Amino acid sequence: MSRMIIAIAMKFTIPPHSDSSWIKFLRTLLPPAESRVISTHGDFRAANILVEVDESGRYFIRRIIDWETGGIYPEYLESSTVLYLNAEFETDWWRYIPVCIVPVTNLGRWLVGRLWDQYVNSS
Repeated sequence: MSRMIIAIAMKFTIPPHSDSSWIKFLRTLLPPAESRVISTHGDFRAANILVEVDESGRYFIRRIIDWETGGIYPEYLESSTVLYLNAEFETDWWRYIPVCIVPVTNLGRWLVGRLWDQYVNSS
């Protein structure tokens, strides 16, 4: 029942997904684009991190795989997308994200990215 209520509320509170005024509004929420460009993975999620256990029982990262979406991007990219790449799974993955890419470092971009992905990219 609550999902139905939320769906109805969203239908009347979120403008049409492709509406240019909605896209302009989302862009106004973004902080200024003052960022360096760096090499990023582009798809950093648990499935792309190969972990091994050594003889003493300690875990270590063996490899990070799946680099086809990697490239030279603004430094905020990884932190603004890292959590919603795993949104379909209910895990505690977010607790282990490296500090350098936690969403709180670019919270505004992460929040706007979630809205953009849900309401603009999915339309």
